[in-house]
Amino acid sequence: MLSLVGRVTVASLLLVVAVRAYGEILRVPNDWPTIQAAFDAAQPEDEVLVAPGIFQEALYAPPFFIKLTGDTVLSGDSLATPLLDPAGLPGCDSLACLSVPQGGSMDISYFAFRNGAAMYPRESDAIGGILYETSERLSLDYCRFDSVFLGVWPRSSQVWASVDLESCHFVNMTAGCSMSRRRSTVRNCIVEGVSSGVIAVRDSSVVEYCQFSGVANAWLFSFGGNNVLRNNVLGPGRVGVALDVYSRTGGDTVRNNIFADIEDSGQIASIAVSSGSPAVFMENEVTRNSVDRVQSTAIGIDDDGNADASARVILTGNRIHHTRGIREGETLGVKGVYSVCEVCSVEIRRNIFEWISPPEGVVALVMDSAQHHVLTENIFQGNGNAVENNDFEYLMAELNYWGDSTGPYHPIWNNAGLGDTVSDRVDFIPWYTDTLFWNSTSPEPRAPLPSEVTLWVRPNPFNAVTTLELYVPHPQIVEM
Repeated sequence: MLSLVGRVTVASLLLVVAVRAYGEILRVPNDWPTIQAAFDAAQPEDEVLVAPGIFQEALYAPPFFIKLTGDTVLSGDSLATPLLDPAGLPGCDSLACLSVPQGGSMDISYFAFRNGAAMYPRESDAIGGILYETSERLSLDYCRFDSVFLGVWPRSSQVWASVDLESCHFVNMTAGCSMSRRRSTVRNCIVEGVSSGVIAVRDSSVVEYCQFSGVANAWLFSFGGNNVLRNNVLGPGRVGVALDVYSRTGGDTVRNNIFADIEDSGQIASIAVSSGSPAVFMENEVTRNSVDRVQSTAIGIDDDGNADASARVILTGNRIHHTRGIREGETLGVKGVYSVCEVCSVEIRRNIFEWISPPEGVVALVMDSAQHHVLTENIFQGNGNAVENNDFEYLMAELNYWGDSTGPYHPIWNNAGLGDTVSDRVDFIPWYTDTLFWNSTSPEPRAPLPSEVTLWVRPNPFNAVTTLELYVPHPQIVEM
């Protein structure tokens, strides 16, 4: 048999393909001349690291997640950061500093955004800051918006992104700071200057440890339900409405905030409810506010036209004091709390109403509808007029302290009372003859300034200012 053995040698070919890994750092201007060039070259998870300087660009982000970070440099006593300002570009009156398309998601840190003078007046409602069309998440840390028309804003009402803000600074905003239509967290932010300083959140969002001051139409707007607004300081400043809460599905909590030194306010805080779990306004300090509008109030309570019987508001543990009218020659109908709820129930328990002045034409608490309202265990003193009931139904107002052991003054039912005055149809009997009930049955009292505090020193990355922050267990107004 003939046998043929063949040996074939196959040369192995090693093919090397260069594939760039995700998560690389693209440096501007070292590696890329412009931020947009780095964006165009970026892949998902990449970080664009930008050196300090002024960048005259209108950026368009890619439709995936990337990071945009300022490569901060210590310059003297401050941190130098990159500044994005499209002023000077063609058609800049309709441009935004940054546009994020559908599918895009970004973490932005240590960056500044500005609308130069050439960008005003704006074309229609063109957003000057960050315009987003995405329904994904945007996160901003240590960013500054200066004289920007709209800060972080959706293109339309159909865009539902989550916008998280940490330690951001908004100054002299023309039309608004930030709007989010999904669960968001806003923490340690500052809104100041002459602006329409609205930060708007909805549906299970948290706004905490923020400061609002300056001149604005409004500062903080909460919509939907289950939002938590706590430990914020609103004021000083001149503002139409400091806080506007529309609790459409209920469950909102406004707790431990300070509303102080606010002027020209129609309402310091407005609470409107529709249905669901109660909206709670608790342990807030409302003080030293002054108004120059007729029929103004510190806290307004309302229900919308579609409210059902489940709608409820609870006011408890608040101290509302030293609200005053300042318009000369006119009697201002200044009120501590004004409720016009017709369907919802309102419980006002364990609050302090003091020195809401001047007494002429001023009432600490006004009810246009007494049905489903309960007023108990509150302290009224130094107000002149304590309660005014404009309804034909009686208001349940038993077990309150009215400023004197003799009870409130009423010309028929208690003409010997030396306390604050109550109107007709107020069931104020029995009353407390002193304030001992407050100390004996109250929750944990407001803590005094402790002997030791935590001191934080925070240099401002945008200027030569260093902030010294004293941390105490609870927000307080302390004169030192």
